This record gives sequence, structure tokens and C-alpha cells, in this order.
Amino acid sequence: MDFTDNPELQAIFRDEVGERSAELATAMRSIAVRLLAPEEAATARRNAHTIKGNAYVMGFQVMGDVAKLVEDVLKEVVAKSRPQTPQLGELIAGIADLFPDAVTAGPSAEPPELVQAMHRLAAHIGGTDPDPGDGEAVPAPEADRPSAGADVVNISDRLADREANESGIHGSDLGGLVSSIVTSFSSHATRVPTTALYQMINRAVEVRLDMEVVLGALQAVVASPGDRQVWEDALVKLEASVLRLQTDALDLATIPISEITGTLDQLVRYVARRTGKNVKFEVVGEDIRVDRKVVDALRDPLRHLVVNALDHGTESPHDRAISGKPPTATLKVQFTTENHVLHMVISDDGPGIDWDRVRAIAEGFGMTKAGTATEDLTRLLFLPEFTTVDPPQEISGDG
Repeated sequence: MDFTDNPELQAIFRDEVGERSAELATAMRSIAVRLLAPEEAATARRNAHTIKGNAYVMGFQVMGDVAKLVEDVLKEVVAKSRPQTPQLGELIAGIADLFPDAVTAGPSAEPPELVQAMHRLAAHIGGTDPDPGDGEAVPAPEADRPSAGADVVNISDRLADREANESGIHGSDLGGLVSSIVTSFSSHATRVPTTALYQMINRAVEVRLDMEVVLGALQAVVASPGDRQVWEDALVKLEASVLRLQTDALDLATIPISEITGTLDQLVRYVARRTGKNVKFEVVGEDIRVDRKVVDALRDPLRHLVVNALDHGTESPHDRAISGKPPTATLKVQFTTENHVLHMVISDDGPGIDWDRVRAIAEGFGMTKAGTATEDLTRLLFLPEFTTVDPPQEISGDG
């Protein structure tokens, strides 16, 4: 599938590059006034990482190479192995300013301004001639580019950055096509100020308590003259109104999980096509309502797990046929609640985790001792940038 011919994805790509480029430029120019905090530097790197991935998938090779260089430099900044200087900040900000124009120029273009800006940054960090040529791009190393199915494992570059990740980088930002497709995960949420929300809930409860006092007083006026039924009816109606207010307020605090699962089907279709797989996708329990903050916290982990299940957990139709399985894989996301605790389970009918491979990589980098039990390896799967895929691919592979 040629994503460059998809108008919807083109628009999403253009908008996200514009937004992330602006954020990156603003952050880098602020270095002239103050140093970036660890979380700010980590965010800047994630922006460069996502621009890189999106550019490669949408066919913008030169733009992807430039963003890769920026990401590598910011990786060093996050790890505090490269100082934050105003000159470095301005060089990266200048590159970020050029990214939107590069999108407008099209995937086949090699904007000379962008190429020259890349040379200037490369010269600054390497102390070389800033202008090796007038227009030809310096390609990123082949190992840094997305590629299909590699068996060689060499993740020292990424594992060496665990300290950087502990400062705020949390693994792959699911760059490339995936990041663009799932932009709607965040853009469609309705934000509600938590303080004001719970103040309203408390106010509704207080009104209800006051109303109960009034009802008690009414019951004491049994012998009073007048149309007692009118008062009773009015107060009953008031009670119903206040109960609705309380219910509405509580509904503002909770939303159905379908808020974040509604676009998963589209995400699965795109990733399946990109990886050449047939997948039957199912979501169970998406009508369960939970706190908005819980749903917000689940957005990125959910999409990450779904993509990993598709890319790593399921096989191609050919491989499934060899294993005697039907050509279509099954992927299921299930939500349940028990004792007010939400449980999320993502399962597939693939071959499962290759624990021997996980163990070998972990032992190779001194993360575990030889012969570590399988159950003790599970925690490694959740470490930032731990992966068994190398080099990183367009869909996943950065942990």
C-alpha cells in the first residue's frame, strides 16, 4: 500500500510534522535562556523520533535522515554526554523550522536548505567542514533505516541509553505510520478540569443532604393547614433533579473505554497491511466506564501493546500455514473489572514470546545472570527500548 497517495494520511502527516517541529524549535531556542529540564529534553527527542519515523513511512527519505541525526544528537543531550549550548539549540531549531516546508516540497524532493542545515549540524557535532557539498544529502547509516526482517541482534546503542530513558524517554513513540494513524486517540478526548469537576460533585451531594432535611421538616408539618401534597410533589421532583445532577457530574468523571478503542480497528488494519498479515481483531468490554484519568493513562500503552502484538506476536499467512494454522491471525483486547479494579488483557494466537532470545540478549548486555528463570525475564519486556528487533523497523523495534 502506498501511503503517499492517501490524502487523509498526508493531512495527518503534515499537521503532526508542523506541530512537533514547532515544539522542537521552541524547546531548542529556549536553551539560549536556560537549560532544558530532563523531561523537556526527552520530549524534544521524542518529537525528533516521531518525525523521523513518519517521514520514512511517508517516503520522505531525506527528511527522515535529517530527523535521525537530530534524534541521535538529542539522545546524547538527554544522556548528558553532550552539553546544551545556544549554538546547538539554534542549529536544531533551524532544522525543525525547515521540516514543514520539506513536507510541502514532496517526498521525492531533496530541499537544499534542509540538506545544508544537516551538514551544519553534523559539522558542529563532529568538528568537520560544514559544507561537504552543495546539495547531496548525507544518508543515514543503513542500520538506522527501517528495514524488513533482520535476524542480527545488536542493540548496544539503544541499551546504552537506559540512563537517558530513566530521565524521561519511555521507549518507542511508535513513529512512522502508526504515530500518524493514532493521532485521533488523543485529539478526540474532552478534557474536564478535575478540581472543578469534583467540586460540582460535592456540591450536588450537599444539595441532596439539604433536601433530605427539608423533607424531614415537611413530615413534621402533618397537622399544618394547606395543600401538603403539592409540597411533597415539588420536593420529590427536586430530589429527582438533584439525583440527575449528581449522576451527570459522575458521568463527566468517567467515560467508556470505547473512547480509546474506537479507532483501534483502523490502527490494526493499517498495521496488518503494512506488515503483510491477515488479522481478525476483537475488543471485549469496551462499554465499561472508568475514570477519565485512567483512560488517558491507557492510551499510549494500549496502542503500543496492540502494535507489538501485531508486529511481533502474529505470523504472516505463509508462516502460519507452515505451522498448520489458519492464514488469519486472531488478536483480542479484553477489559474486565473486579472489586473496582480494571483488568486489560491483550492476547493473540501467535507463537508466543521467544524467551531464549530475550534471555540471550539480556545476558549479552549484563542485564541478567546466565540461566535466569523465564518468570524473572518478564520485567525486561517493560524496560524502555529493550527489544529483540534490530535494526528498528518502521512499525516497531525501539522497545
